[in-house]
Amino acid sequence: MRLHPIIWSLPLALAPLTGCRTSSCGQTGCLGTVELLLSQPMEHPGDYVFDVQVGAGDTVRCTVSHPAGPTSCDQRWADVLTGSEGTLDGVILYRTDIRSVSVSVARDSQVIGGGTYAPEYEKWFPNGPICDDKPCRHALVEVGVVTTAKRDRSAQ
Repeated sequence: MRLHPIIWSLPLALAPLTGCRTSSCGQTGCLGTVELLLSQPMEHPGDYVFDVQVGAGDTVRCTVSHPAGPTSCDQRWADVLTGSEGTLDGVILYRTDIRSVSVSVARDSQVIGGGTYAPEYEKWFPNGPICDDKPCRHALVEVGVVTTAKRDRSAQ
């Protein structure tokens, strides 16, 4: 008669093995981006212009009056990146279809950096690979710039 309680508890012990369990998938979303980070954060005051060409046709221009002035980008898929200490760090593009990007950075109408880059995307699944149909994608691109101090030293 002692087997009776064991028989009743057997289904409870085997329940985890049946595949009847709740989903552990979260609902975390993601926004794919390409961050165009300046090789050196800009601390110098001035009027900055970022001209960005994506692939063969799409362009965006972002303007910044640094340090405390207005910022703007002429496309909704771009925004200016500023650091927590008031530095100008670059531009973020809210797109993941970019294979090639050309960047020009100017301060007070003088080009101080840029180049053409091929973003290398990192992929991840914020809710787990079983839960997400497509991975999130993000790329960091370092854009070379030269500060005024470096240009002055090379001229001497």
